[in-house]
Amino acid sequence: MNKNSIFIPLLTILCISTILFSCSSKKEISAIKIKKKTAKYILEATKKNTLDYEWISSKVSCSVSIKKKNSDLNLKLRMKKDSAIWLSISPALGIEMARVLITPDSLKYVNRIDKTYYNGSIKQLSSLAPVPVNFHMLQNFITGNQDLQSEKKQGEKKQSDGLPKFKASIENNYYLLSTINKKAHQKSIEGKKKKDPDASFYWISPTSFKFHKIEEINYSTMQKIIVEYENYETIDGQLFPMLGTLIFEAISPLTLQLEYSRTELNNPQKFPFSISQKYERIH
Repeated sequence: MNKNSIFIPLLTILCISTILFSCSSKKEISAIKIKKKTAKYILEATKKNTLDYEWISSKVSCSVSIKKKNSDLNLKLRMKKDSAIWLSISPALGIEMARVLITPDSLKYVNRIDKTYYNGSIKQLSSLAPVPVNFHMLQNFITGNQDLQSEKKQGEKKQSDGLPKFKASIENNYYLLSTINKKAHQKSIEGKKKKDPDASFYWISPTSFKFHKIEEINYSTMQKIIVEYENYETIDGQLFPMLGTLIFEAISPLTLQLEYSRTELNNPQKFPFSISQKYERIH
């Protein structure tokens, strides 16, 4: 499969997948006194405030920067819970250049510029993306419904009830859940501690209990993924982010900025997708 022919559109999928979380504004958070809470309390509160939906549709303006080369894309997003994610991708002021349809098992992609297509396993996403990707991971990122109480990573520390073990603290007027404490984190950064190959950090609003920031770090490679969210609006009684930034701090640095508009919940959608017989299949 030609990586260059689908890399940016699939990165667009990733940028969608990491922006749709919700939280209160910084002004609101800084104005309140945050009470210390246990990790269990924070986990249960985030679960209660997950996005309730069956359908999602939205228009997205996406700016992609890869090795200081910038591209602007317009996206149309449609999704049905546990079933399908559909994308129409266009340049800033142009006609559709690509269309993507993802299901729990498959990935279909049509490139109208090169007149090529792909029809195969969703596992292809993982070979192209900086991090492993599957349908439910994309769906959970899109909806903001990350279930931190489920099993996350092989070998991750668990509590007696089998749930992931998090450290709870307060940082910059947000609750912080982390899989490693600050002292161990610093030792890992300095290369003095090799017990934990990677770690996760979640900054959570103390008012809405939505994710404000997520950071994933691999200590062996020192590569990092950072996601930040801002500009939230209430849609059908639920908070939904309108602007966000995704940063990959890696050998090939990547920055994605997205702005959402015309977002709707629970309006049934269609997923039109067809492949011309004149198009060439790529592998």
